[in-house]
Amino acid sequence: PVVGTVIRFVLPDTTSLDSHFGHAPTLSPDGTKVAIDQLQTISVTDLNLTLIASTPDTFLTGTGNGFIWLDNQRFVVVEAFPDHVRLQAMTLGADNTLQAGAAWMSPTLDGFSLTPAGTGPGVFYVHGITPATLTAFDTATMQPAPVNDVALPAEAISAWMQDGQLRWVGTDHVMHVGDTVVP
Repeated sequence: PVVGTVIRFVLPDTTSLDSHFGHAPTLSPDGTKVAIDQLQTISVTDLNLTLIASTPDTFLTGTGNGFIWLDNQRFVVVEAFPDHVRLQAMTLGADNTLQAGAAWMSPTLDGFSLTPAGTGPGVFYVHGITPATLTAFDTATMQPAPVNDVALPAEAISAWMQDGQLRWVGTDHVMHVGDTVVP
């Protein structure tokens, strides 16, 4: 695929496709919407890539570094800067507008090293703030919730919490689901 292009194949005919400008497409929990980063704009589309809502063209001032859906109407944008990161809550309103909510910003982090890392009851996780840790944030306030941090068994190049289970790839490039090594 072309960099910066979201491609949708109409299965089972993989020769039929639609494309849409953007990157980091992230499916909503109910599987009906996709959040897409489009340079300085955030868009939400349906599965046919038909626009539902978007922010103004200058909403993002950094680089979108992924999304975490909290439920079917709310998601978090991980926005990276060379010397800090912003976590921005967004809500898809009943009138199909995107509304910015609470935010958290750290002025001391390399935002490009952070990645979305899943959700848990009342929290979402980000990987890359603290070594070998998924850092928890409260979904309502966007503030750190250290009591819910998840310690990784070892350093990881990628980690994700899903359905209460840790999934991670170590620096040895071996994937783990919980305590099980995936061959």
